[in-house]
Amino acid sequence: GFLDVNCRHLHQHSSQLYATLVAFPQEVIPVMDIMIDEELKRMEDVAVDEDGALPKVTVRPYNLRRLHDVRELDPENIEQLVAVSGMITRTSALVPELKEAYYRCCLCAAGLAVAIDQGRIDEPSRCAVCNARGTMELVHNRCRFIDKQIVRLQEKPDSMPPGTTPTTTSLFAFEDLVDFVRPGDRVEVTGIYRAVPRRVNPRVTTVHTVFRTYVDVVHFRVEGNERDDLAVLPPQEQPRDDDDD
Repeated sequence: GFLDVNCRHLHQHSSQLYATLVAFPQEVIPVMDIMIDEELKRMEDVAVDEDGALPKVTVRPYNLRRLHDVRELDPENIEQLVAVSGMITRTSALVPELKEAYYRCCLCAAGLAVAIDQGRIDEPSRCAVCNARGTMELVHNRCRFIDKQIVRLQEKPDSMPPGTTPTTTSLFAFEDLVDFVRPGDRVEVTGIYRAVPRRVNPRVTTVHTVFRTYVDVVHFRVEGNERDDLAVLPPQEQPRDDDDD
């Protein structure tokens, strides 16, 4: 499951925690997940699954205080939590993403699970049991994969400067967020703004100095599905109905 965390409520509780979350989401969000797990362990009436394990809950922050247009994303936002508004123009088919690799030694059949760190695999060079070099091979059917989808986000027509072409960016959606939005949806996306260097050739490690940017999606909010987020605004900023008189 997942737990939506309204970041405006979080800012009211602690502006320092909010600033830390925006600046270091890669470190803060996993800590929030751990705290949720600890709270579930303290609760006595939590339903468990068939194996007797507690449900896995993922924190999804949303409703940041600053909302960007697609063309407003700058290099200073890289590796930070950002909120971007726009319109979905294209969604890809489901793509399997490797989450945990499993290696087996060809000589002694010893196995080793290796976690993926930011898309990189630390491939073992030698077996930890028989100490042989170059004997570890990847076992695909023992690896763990997650669902992944590539989504194209385009800025809204009403936010484009006159005489300009629309700016687009790529979004990477994972697991429960796959197929959450459809082309034509106007959305507010909360995610981590990433940048990776372009490779000169896929077979070599040489890279260009130009980086490709994308957003790892943490939360989707489709226009029309807003919640009671206005409740956190000061009274003078609350929208009010005009009097009929």
